[in-house]
This record gives sequence, C-alpha cells and structure tokens, in this order.
Amino acid sequence: MNNKFILDLRFEGQLDAKSSILFNKMSIQLRDEFNSLITDLSIPNIDKIDWWVNGLPSRNTYASPFFHYFCCIHFVHYLDKNNQLNHKKIIVDTKNLKNIIDAIIYKNNAKISRVIVSTNIKIMVKQLLKKYLGGLYMLFYNYIKLLIVKSIIKPNPLINKHLVLIDTFVIPGYTDSKRWYGSLWENLSLEMQKHTYFVYSIVSSPIIKLYSIYSKIKTNKENYIVKETFLHLSDLLFAFNYKKRLKQLKIEKKEILNQDISELIKEYLFDPTNIFGAQGSLLMYRFIYRLKQKKIKVRLAIDWFEGQIMDKAWNIGFHTFYPGTKTVAYRAFESYPLYLCSFPIPIECEAGVVPQVFALPGSKTAESVKEFVPELKTILIPAYRAKHVWEKISHVGKKKTNNILVALPMAIKISKYIIDLIVEISNNAVNKNIIYNFILKQHPTISIKNLFDFPI
Repeated sequence: MNNKFILDLRFEGQLDAKSSILFNKMSIQLRDEFNSLITDLSIPNIDKIDWWVNGLPSRNTYASPFFHYFCCIHFVHYLDKNNQLNHKKIIVDTKNLKNIIDAIIYKNNAKISRVIVSTNIKIMVKQLLKKYLGGLYMLFYNYIKLLIVKSIIKPNPLINKHLVLIDTFVIPGYTDSKRWYGSLWENLSLEMQKHTYFVYSIVSSPIIKLYSIYSKIKTNKENYIVKETFLHLSDLLFAFNYKKRLKQLKIEKKEILNQDISELIKEYLFDPTNIFGAQGSLLMYRFIYRLKQKKIKVRLAIDWFEGQIMDKAWNIGFHTFYPGTKTVAYRAFESYPLYLCSFPIPIECEAGVVPQVFALPGSKTAESVKEFVPELKTILIPAYRAKHVWEKISHVGKKKTNNILVALPMAIKISKYIIDLIVEISNNAVNKNIIYNFILKQHPTISIKNLFDFPI
C-alpha cells in the first residue's frame, strides 16, 4: 500500500512529513492536559516510592511511550473529525491502543481499511524474556556489582562531616565527574573539597566491564562514594520485589475523549521494561536510607537533573530521610518542549521528587524550566561543564569549509535513521561538484560499531 495511505502510530514509527508536523504541533499543545492526567493518577500514590520510579508517571518521553499514545488518541480523533482518515491503514504496537482507536473511528463510520497491531516476533520474544526473567537478571547484575565493590573498594570515612553530595554517572570511558560537571571540582576550594563527594551510578555498562570500571574509579582524585559500599543484600531484594508491590498502587478509571483508557494505563504500569530502571532507582533510594541509618550528615544534595526516575528516587530519598537537607538541581542544558520530565509540575514538587532549588547556567533556561511551576526557585551558576568551549582559541577565518558536524542522539534507531538521511541527501544533491564532509559524533553510550551493519 502507498505510504500516503498508511498512518504509522507505533512508538518508534515513521509518519509522513505532513502528518509529523501536525502530530508534533498537537503534542506540544497537549502537554498541559497530559500533566493533569499524571497529576490525577499520582494523587492517590503521592507518598509511594514505587509509583515515582515507574515509567508511566515519569513523563520521560524518551523511555516511556505513554505520552506518545496519549497524543495518538487525540491525533486520530482530530483526523477523524476532519474526514482525513478515509482509506488509511493505521499501524499501532499495542492491542489496548487499537481498541481505543477502533472505538473512535467506527463511532463515525470512517472509511478506513483497518487498524492493525504490528507483530514483530523478535520484539515479542524480548518482551516475554524481560517480563519473566528481567527482574532476576537485574538482581543478578546488582549482586555482581555488590560483590565486586565489597572486594576492591573500601567505604569512605564520612562520620563527623557535614557533606555535600553530588549525583553523577559513570559509563565506560568516563569514570569521573568531568563529563557531567566539567571543571567544578577544580574550582572548589580545598576546604570545600574536603566535604564534597560525588555519588557514582554506573549506567549502560555490561557485566564484563564492571570490574575494570570500578578499578578505574579507584584512581580518581576527586572524592567519591560508590553506593554499593553501603548497600546490603536486603536492599537488592527490596528492589527485586518492586514488581509485586505495584499491585498495591491505586489506579482510578480514566477517560480521554469519552474513551476508557484504564487498560492502557495498566499495560504501561506493568510494562516489563520498567524493571531495569526501577531497580536501579530503588537502590538509589535505599542508599540514602543507609546513609541516614549510619547517621551520616548531609548539608546539601545536588542532583544532575533531567527529571528521570533516578532523579525522582534521589530527591524523594532526601525528602524522606533528610527533610532538613537542602536539595538543588543542576540542570546543565536547555531541554526541548517534548522532553516533559525535564520540566517539573506541581504534584512532583509536592511529592518531593524534584529538588527545592534549580541551579541553571542562563536566565533564559531559568524561564523555560518554570513553564509549569512559575514559582519554582532558581539560581544562576557558572557553566563549569562548558568551560572548555570559551578556553579554546578560535581559528575561524574567512575561508569557508564544507564540514558538517552531526551530533547523534542516544537512541541507536534514531541515530541510524539520521545517517540514512545524510546518505539520501548526499546522493540526491543538486550540485555534485561540491563535496560535503559529514563528521559524525556518536553518543558516548553507543559503540560506533552498533551504528552500522558492517564491521568497522
């Protein structure tokens, strides 16, 4: 069937250019309504950590498809109302979304071929493996981390200090805070350094690299805390039992455009892919609990803030166990409007899953982060992460070059799509005499080999 008769509404589907523009425009307009839905769902669960580490209320549009499907429902309703659905085949990737769309289009007898659920055997098998074995795998993964850390890293003597704790991450090749905080450590006074510790979270790292990563961490000059030095096996089991506790959450019946979406909500509340991020986030929460148990004093807690579930666990941990500690978000870059989790909403502030104050590198960034919470407290700070930019000597002259730098995103599928577009544009260039050099910079969590179908 011709592509103009196909409406691909899968989470990673591809709409035609005209539909894509309209879909994005509607999505931006629907943010407030979606935030209200998440607020209503969150109210009965506001004090439950298991709710806040779930993908459904996270509003993380990279990781959770829930907002996408919310927009799909409104999109189909709009097209149907404007007689733009005739003879189209709609592709979705969940049966519950299909049922809702069926109810919308057949209500008005739209002349549509059909709504089908895409069945990809590989994806189905992966989903089943994650559903039945994902929790056990994460328990094993976290247990291996615990064993390695207990064997090679000694806990830092933190008693009798009023600490400043800074949330940061470790990935292969980046085992200190510089990638995230730039020259921050070097700009602290010696006295401040004595009380400042970076709290490392290892992400995007296979088991076989864990030992080398922890060994590399031991050589860092900055003060650091490895969470696993405080965690117990019981904490791993607490995270593992997350799936069982989900049944205790209260989910009220909800409708969109007079269509019951309760089953769609339940589907993504129990989405098996949630378990990977949820267990790591719950261990962050338990780490803060263990700090409090050991009577370690924390004066200030700084969160590398994107609003993801790990951030929520960090902040609700300090909100619960250290209510007197000041919490600050370091939001190092300007976000884009549809990355919803990076823009706080009132219910998140009330629940304590976002920090009390936002530290930002520019006044315009301060304006945007307040979009849904105008009274949000903000402060301006130096952009330590970007110090290297203004320290570089400019060699730009009048000579023009045809070099084009392309910074690829974290998602492999989207990165590959961008590369395909570059190839297509190059092949269809009007002036073949001009040579353009595309310089690709992959995201550090992605191996360059994964971006191509041939070995490099």
